[in-house]
Amino acid sequence: MSRARATATVAVTGAAGRVSVTVPAAWGRQVQDAGWDLTPTGWPAAPAAGSPWPATSPAGETRPRPPPGVFVGLANGLRVPAVQAAGSRCPYVEDDRTIAGLPATVRRHQPCAGSAAELVEAVLAPRDGRYVVFVQVKEPAGGDRADRVLNSLTVRPPA
Repeated sequence: MSRARATATVAVTGAAGRVSVTVPAAWGRQVQDAGWDLTPTGWPAAPAAGSPWPATSPAGETRPRPPPGVFVGLANGLRVPAVQAAGSRCPYVEDDRTIAGLPATVRRHQPCAGSAAELVEAVLAPRDGRYVVFVQVKEPAGGDRADRVLNSLTVRPPA
């Protein structure tokens, strides 16, 4: 594979136009604009914007899945601690930063037993807490694209 092909990217936007992210081109072939199951966060089943690129497991699902992939979800009314509690149970290192102009907490998880994937999760929310954006990036162990994916995220706040 040529170097140009290995680093090619594609921008992907959710159907509602609220979130977009740039992913490696090889990851962007399987866009699924689907709802986000909020029951792991303690909320009753209800629709929320969620777009896996390609299909990955949303928060709360810990079984290994083949990498790579990205999940982006946006929901009104959720609180950051509830979303973080529903994330991966694998050990992690956490740092706070700004992503898409929003305060964010990023957790870089060590691979869970039996998984060939590394997982990076980010939870973003404006200071007023009106909505939460959750991002999961799964990539092969030793990969280096998660930060680029997170830095490409754009968010259009709900009205």
